[in-house]
Amino acid sequence: MSVTLRPYQIFFEDKVFELIDQGMKNICIAAYTGTGKTYMSASIAEKFLAKGGVVIFIAPRINLVYQTIKSFKHLGRVQVIQGQSKYDEDGFIYIASLATLIRRTFSFTPSLIIHDEKHHGFNGKATKMVTKKFPEAVYLSLTATPFDSKGFPLKGFDEIIKYKTVQWYIDNDFLVDCECYAPVMPDLSKVSIVGGDYNEREIDAIMNNKVMIGNILE
Repeated sequence: MSVTLRPYQIFFEDKVFELIDQGMKNICIAAYTGTGKTYMSASIAEKFLAKGGVVIFIAPRINLVYQTIKSFKHLGRVQVIQGQSKYDEDGFIYIASLATLIRRTFSFTPSLIIHDEKHHGFNGKATKMVTKKFPEAVYLSLTATPFDSKGFPLKGFDEIIKYKTVQWYIDNDFLVDCECYAPVMPDLSKVSIVGGDYNEREIDAIMNNKVMIGNILE
């Protein structure tokens, strides 16, 4: 059963294959949270599988490895490359953690590698190891925030694909409108950055305390 895409998702997919036809192999989809980037990538992966390709989807966190399986299970047998999980190398679709992927050797050659949340460790050592390991693959990155840890736009892609504004998605009932409340402005100047995001333990200590929670409830 194929994924039924929304009109804007069809735009992203068509653009990806247009760029591939032009010889591009390092493409990024920049789309807002909630627009269905994982489903888009599953549809793109299906097209590669139909031509006998092998697809690897890199999830940035272990919990997302198993969450992603739900979006890809309609494509057939999905195998996991993470920790001690067992897999065979005659499959077609793999969901992997970055840490495990760079430490293993494989007899197969993927034709498509999808890297979710690419802004995490965008230009890091592990990411470079993947491209060195699989130099012939097409790389499709997914992100809602195409910026590095310093707030600068990510560089190095053949092209970053974007479509419309947040307000357009809201006006067309693809995203819900929201109201934002900011009871206090916490001081995050001393919180360290790990993999392009705030250190979870340090940010938790600042955000999860009586003053912060009390102000939110008030």
